[in-house]
Amino acid sequence: MSAYLPSPHNLLGAAGLALALMLFVVMGAAANARREQPEIALVAGWGLVCLVLTTWGVITSAPLRIPLAALAVAGVGCLAR
Repeated sequence: MSAYLPSPHNLLGAAGLALALMLFVVMGAAANARREQPEIALVAGWGLVCLVLTTWGVITSAPLRIPLAALAVAGVGCLAR
């Protein structure tokens, strides 16, 4: 029976995945001028985050947590606006 019940570790992983997906949708919606479907905003946000993190990783040797935190703050700011 315990194989069917999620552990706290599994629940934290699912919450992190949901948070990342919400960040991608918000960033994709902010990047598009028109209101698109959530699926398109998700892919656009994922592409934007990949582009920013790849550019940051190629240009600098600083950790990727810096642009990721900046993107998260920008996403929360867009969500609050």
